[in-house]
Amino acid sequence: MSKKLVGKAKAKARKKNIVKFVTHKKGMSDRELINAMNMMNSIYNAAPNMIHEKDFVPMDCVLCGAEMKTVHDTGNPYPLTEKCYAKEALEEGNPNRCCSKCNREKVLPARLGMVSGINEEAA
Repeated sequence: MSKKLVGKAKAKARKKNIVKFVTHKKGMSDRELINAMNMMNSIYNAAPNMIHEKDFVPMDCVLCGAEMKTVHDTGNPYPLTEKCYAKEALEEGNPNRCCSKCNREKVLPARLGMVSGINEEAA
C-alpha cells in the first residue's frame, strides 16, 4: 500500500482520472469537465453508504496490482473475487477492490457472462 495523496499530488491524480475516464463532450472546456467531476465527487462524498474521498487510503488492485490513488478509481470486483464495497474495504481492511481498467476489461465482461448464462438456461 502507498501513502495517502495530499495537496498538489492529489489534484494531479484527480485531473488525470478526470481526463482518462470521462469522455469530453464536443466544445466542453477542461474547466467545465473538472466542475462536472467535482459535482459528482461531492454527491458520492455526501452519501452515507460511501466513504469520503479524504478518508480513502490508497490500495492496490486485487486483479492486476495497479495502485488506486482515489476511491473514485476503485470498483467491486465481484464475480472475480468476493464482493467488496469501498466502505467495507476501509472499515474492515478488506483489500478486494479493483481498478477502473480491470473493472472495464475483466469484471464487467464476467458479469455480462453471468447474465448471458442465466438467459441461455431460461431459454
